[in-house]
Amino acid sequence: MFKRFNILVCIVVLLVSAQAFAQTVAMRTGKHAEYSRLVFDWNERIDYTVEREGGDSLLVTFKKDAGLTTQSALDAPLANIRSFDLVSTSPLTVRIGIPTDSSIRDLRAGTKIVVDVYNPSSGPRSFGAIKVSGLNGSTPAPEPQEQQEDVPEEEAAEASPEAPSQSELTAPQESEQETVLSEAQEEVVEQVEALAEAEDGPAIQTDTIKIKPRAPQTRFVISSVDNFGLAAFRHADRFWVVSDKNDILIRPQIIGPLAETMTPIQEIENTRGTAYVMYDPPETEFKGSGGGISWGVHLGTSVVPEESTAQPLRKGVDRNETRSGKVLWPLKGARNVLDFTDPVTGKNIKVVTVDEAKNFAGPMREFVDFTVLQSAIGIAIVPKVSDLKVQLVRGGVEISRAEGLSVIDEKLLESVTMEPKKTAGDQKVTSTARRIFDFKAWRLGGVQATDENKRVILGDLHSQADAVQAESLLTLGQMYVANAMGPEALGALDYAVAKRSDLWDNPEFAAIYGVASALAYHNEDAYGHLSRDLLQPFDEVQLWRAYVLADVGDWQQAASIMPADISMIYDYPALLQNRLIPRIAEIALRDGNLRLANQLLKVAYDNRKVMHASERAALAYLLGESARQTGDIEKTLEFWEPLTVGRDDLYRAKAGLALNRLKIDEGLIKLEESIDDLERLRYAWRGDALEVQINYWLGRTYFEAGEYLRGLKIMRDAVTFDRGTPLGRRVAGDMADMFSELFFSEGIEKISALDAVALYDEFKELVPLDERGDKIIGQLAEILADADLLERAAELLEHQIDHRLRGTEIYRASVRLAAIRLLDNKPEQAIAALDRAAAKLEELPQEFKTPARYRDILMLRARALSRKGRPDQALALLNGLDRTPEMDLLRSDIAWTAGYWDDAAEALDDVISNENISMTRPLEGYHATLILQRAVALNLAGDRIALANLREKFGDLMKQTEKAKVFEVITRPRQNAALADRDTILSVVSEVDLFEDFLESYRSITPPVN
Repeated sequence: MFKRFNILVCIVVLLVSAQAFAQTVAMRTGKHAEYSRLVFDWNERIDYTVEREGGDSLLVTFKKDAGLTTQSALDAPLANIRSFDLVSTSPLTVRIGIPTDSSIRDLRAGTKIVVDVYNPSSGPRSFGAIKVSGLNGSTPAPEPQEQQEDVPEEEAAEASPEAPSQSELTAPQESEQETVLSEAQEEVVEQVEALAEAEDGPAIQTDTIKIKPRAPQTRFVISSVDNFGLAAFRHADRFWVVSDKNDILIRPQIIGPLAETMTPIQEIENTRGTAYVMYDPPETEFKGSGGGISWGVHLGTSVVPEESTAQPLRKGVDRNETRSGKVLWPLKGARNVLDFTDPVTGKNIKVVTVDEAKNFAGPMREFVDFTVLQSAIGIAIVPKVSDLKVQLVRGGVEISRAEGLSVIDEKLLESVTMEPKKTAGDQKVTSTARRIFDFKAWRLGGVQATDENKRVILGDLHSQADAVQAESLLTLGQMYVANAMGPEALGALDYAVAKRSDLWDNPEFAAIYGVASALAYHNEDAYGHLSRDLLQPFDEVQLWRAYVLADVGDWQQAASIMPADISMIYDYPALLQNRLIPRIAEIALRDGNLRLANQLLKVAYDNRKVMHASERAALAYLLGESARQTGDIEKTLEFWEPLTVGRDDLYRAKAGLALNRLKIDEGLIKLEESIDDLERLRYAWRGDALEVQINYWLGRTYFEAGEYLRGLKIMRDAVTFDRGTPLGRRVAGDMADMFSELFFSEGIEKISALDAVALYDEFKELVPLDERGDKIIGQLAEILADADLLERAAELLEHQIDHRLRGTEIYRASVRLAAIRLLDNKPEQAIAALDRAAAKLEELPQEFKTPARYRDILMLRARALSRKGRPDQALALLNGLDRTPEMDLLRSDIAWTAGYWDDAAEALDDVISNENISMTRPLEGYHATLILQRAVALNLAGDRIALANLREKFGDLMKQTEKAKVFEVITRPRQNAALADRDTILSVVSEVDLFEDFLESYRSITPPVN
C-alpha cells in the first residue's frame, strides 16, 4: 500500500513538472561591434517592460510566467554585460548589470524580445566573466496561476536614450577621388542655409460640439448580476459597445425609434470580453450612463453629450527630439485593455473599459502615431504604428512607443483634426500631417544589424502559426524598407502576404509595399500600390507617390500631388533621406519653389558624409541648379563643371546637358560648339528620359543651325526612345511646332525645293490637321511649282482635295490644280480637275457663285481643249463671254496654236490696244513681244497691208529693243523675203504661249482672287 502511494506521488510530481516545463524560454546572445544583444525566444507574443535601475542595471519583466534556459550563452565574457540574475519566474523577470554610461534599446521581432546594450562613448566595456545568479542550466516555470490584472503601482520610467545612429557605420568610405563637393562648391551652402529657414505655423484649435435636438432618444442597455466594465465609441460608420465580461446572460437590448435601424447586433468575442457592433445612425449624438452591473447608452439628435474632464497629458518630452515622451490619459476607473480587429476596416482597436460611464475620452482626436475615437464611455485607440503600447498605470491610461511618441504642444495635447481650420482672419491652418511610417523605429539598429536581426526574426519561423509568421515577416520587411533595402523588403513582404492574403487590405502594409517597390525601382508597381484609395488620407504616402513620378520624369504631375506639409521627411533615417530628398528637391526646383528646395538641400548637405558617390553627385547637381535659379552663374559653373568629368555616368551626362544649355543661353559658346558637346553626350547615357533630353536638344540645335532634316531626325529618335510619356509627347509637340514655323518663316526660302519636299516626305506626320496644315501643303506645292516640279505639286494638291479640304477650299484648290496640269501640258487631267471645281461650285452658297468664277473655269477648259487639238470647241466655249484682256489673250492663244492666223492677228490687235502703248517712250519688253507676235500672225496670214501698217507704226520703237532684227526680217516687203525668213518666223511661232502668264499666276498659294 505504501509502495502504491509512493508511485502515485511520483506520477503527480511528474505531471506537475511536465506542466511547469511546458513554458520555458531560451535566451541567446550576440556580439556586435557597437552593442551586445540578448534575445529571449518565446513561443507566443507577450508584453514586457524594460526599466533602468540606478543607472547600472536593467530590470526586464515579461508579463507571463515561464522558466528560462541560457544553455552556454553566458559562459563567455560579453562586452557591456557585467552580471545576469534571474529574479523571478512568476512572472519571468531578469536583471542585467550594464555600464552606467551605456544606452539601451529594446524591440519586439515577432515572438522574440531583443535587448541591445550599446557601447559607452569611451568604447566597449569588458567586465570579464559574467556573474550569473538564480540560474542552474534550465529553470522551470512555476505552476500556472490565475492571471491578475497587472497595474504597476508607480508610473513607468522615462524612455531611455535613443541608441546611436547606425547610418555613419554603414555609409560609404570617403576618399579624395570620390569627393564631389569641393571647398569652392561648399561656399554656396551659406546661401542655401540662409534661404532654408522654415516658418512656424499658427496653433491648431479644437472643434466645438454642435447640438441639434430634434427627435426622441434611443437607448442601448446591458446588465449582469456581476460588476463589469464597459466602453462605447464610434468607428467607421459603426457604433461599438465593448464589455470586459463575455458571459453576460441577458443579451443587450436597443429600445427606441432607431432600434430597427441599428439591428442586427454583431458580436465579436475574445478571451476577455465581447464587442457589440451595430449600425451608427448619422447626425446623432450619444452619451453613457450607469456603471457596475447596469449600463446604458443614449443616442439621438436630441442627446446632449457630456463634456469629458479627461484631457491628455504628455510626459517626459525632450524638446530637442522629434520623438520622445508618452501620453497619459487621466481616465479614472480604467479596468482592462482589450484588443479587437474591426471586421470592416481590418484595423486593430485597443479598447479600455471603465467602471463608471462618467469616465470617458470624449471627442475624436488625431495624433501622429494613433487616433483616439469619439467615445461616450471609456477610451478606444486605433494605432497607426505597429509598436504602439497601451497600458494601465497609476493615474490612468498610458500610451507609448519604444522610441517615444510624436506629440505637438508644450503643455496640453490638444485635439488635432484632419480638416483644415480657419482663424478669425480667414487664414487656413493645416493640421499636422498624418503619419503612416515610423522608419526610425523600424531600422532596428541600422544596416550592420540587418543580418543579425534577420537571424533573430527568422530563427524558428517554420514552427510558428501562419499569422505569427506573417507578423514576423512584416517586421523584417519594415526593417529592410527603413534601411533603404528595397528588393530585400519586397522578398519579405511577398512571403508575408503569402501567409496572410488579407494583408493587402491593411493600409500600413499597402504603404510599406509601395515604398519597397519604389526603393527597388519598380516604379509602375510602386505607383499602383501607393495610389490605392485606402492610402489617400495620408500626405506621407502622397510624398512617396511624388517621388515615384519624379523618378520616371513626370515632374509636372509630381509637383501637382506634392503635399503642402513634407516635414516628415526631416525625421527619416539618413539612408532614406539620401534616396528621397534629391528627387523631392528637384521637384521643388522645377516647380520654382526655391525655398523648399533649399531647405531640403541643406538636410542633404548635412548628410554628405554618409552619402555614396552617386548621391553626392546628385547633391552637387541640385546645388548648381539652385545657384542657377538665383542668377549666380559663376557658382553654377563651379558645381557643374567638375561633374562633367566625374566618375558618375548619370550626372556626367546630366550636368553636361545642363551646362551646355546654360552656356548657349549666356552666349558663352556658338551653335557649332554646342553641337560638338552634345554629340559627345549623345551616347553617354542610354535608356531613360535623360537620353531623350540629350537627343532633343541636339536635334533642336541642328535645326536652329539650319540643318532641318538632320535635326528633326534626331528629335524623332528621341521620341521613339520615350514614346507615350509626358516628355515624349512634349518633344513630339515641339517637333510639330518647329516644322510648321519653318514653312511659315523666311527659312523655307533658304532651302531648295528638293530639300523642302524631302523634309515633307520624311515628316509628313508633323503636318497639322487644321488650317495651318493646309497652308503648309499649299506653300510646298508653290515651291515645287516654282521649281517646275509640277507633277509633285499636283500630287500634293490632289491629296489635299481628297483628304483635307472642305467647301470653298476644294473649289480653289481644284482650279489651281487644273492650271498646274495645263502648265505641265496634261490637258486631260486638267479637265478632270475643272469638272470637280465646277461640281463643287454648284454646291456652294449663291453669293459665292460669281460670274468671274464661272468665266475662269470656262477659260481654263477652253485652254485644255485647245491643247487637246479641239480649237473650234475651245473658241465656241468663249462665244458670248465679255471681252477682257485675259479673254483676248486666250482667243489669240487658241487661234495661234491652231494656225488660225487671221483670228490670231485680230485677237492680238485687241490685246495691244488694251495695253495703251505709249508712242513717246521706249517699249517695255512685254509690249515688244506682243508687237512681234502680231507681226508673225499677219505675215503668216499674208496680210501685207496690215503688216506694213504695223511696221510703219512701231518700226522706230522696235529698233530700240532687242527684238529689232527679228521684227525687221518679219515685216520687210515680200520681194526681199528669203528662205531664212521662213525659219525665223517658225522659230517665233514655236516659242509663243500667249496664255502662259495667266496660268503662271496659279503657281502661287494665293492665286488671283475671284
